[in-house]
Amino acid sequence: MTRIQVAGMIGPICVSSDDGNTLNRAIRPLLDGGESVLLDFAGVKTLASVFLNTALGALYADYDHTRLDSGVACEGLSAANESVVRLVRRNAVKFYSARQPEQDALLAVNCGE
Repeated sequence: MTRIQVAGMIGPICVSSDDGNTLNRAIRPLLDGGESVLLDFAGVKTLASVFLNTALGALYADYDHTRLDSGVACEGLSAANESVVRLVRRNAVKFYSARQPEQDALLAVNCGE
């Protein structure tokens, strides 16, 4: 298992989708190589769902959810942030397992259309 120190890579404030993309790009080659990943959030002071959606949620577009659920673990999260990670994962599975019309409907609901 490869450990990624999120605070060391991104910094203590993880709120932007750009930073989420940075972490996502670090995870993908490890998964492609058959490795498991441990994301260590120790030292992260602020964590936003937009960051997690891009860093973790977007992985569900290209990888099987059972592979991600067992192959990407997180530690060093507060109870509240653990809940957000679970929500992001659950929403990503729902979204990426839906057909295009269902995805469009989900996006419309979430965007307030």
